[in-house]
Amino acid sequence: MPGHQTGEPVHNGHTSGAGPGHNGLMMSATEARAIALAAQGFGRPTGGLLEVAAGLGAVQIDAVNVLIRSHYLPFYSRLGRYDRALLDDHCYRQHAVFEYPGHAASS
Repeated sequence: MPGHQTGEPVHNGHTSGAGPGHNGLMMSATEARAIALAAQGFGRPTGGLLEVAAGLGAVQIDAVNVLIRSHYLPFYSRLGRYDRALLDDHCYRQHAVFEYPGHAASS
C-alpha cells in the first residue's frame, strides 16, 4: 500500500497523485501521524483539565486499578503531571464534569 511506511508520501490511495478529493498536497506518513495525534490533544498541553474534558467529550471510567484508575490516564497523556484531586473536585464536588454509566444506554 503506498504511503504506509514512514517517510513515504500519502496521497489518498491514488498513485498518480490526482483523483477525487485530492487537493494536490502530499505528506509523509510521519507528518500525517503528527497531525492526527495533535488533533486528539497529544503533544504540547493546551488548556487545563476542563478544556481537555471538553475536547474529549467522554472519558471511560473503569474502577480496575492495575496501574491507576483508567479515567486519570487520558488527562495525564495530554497534560503531563497534574493534580488528580483537582479532577476529582471538578467531577464529584463542582459537577463541571460528571460520571455516567454508559453501558446503561446499551441495554
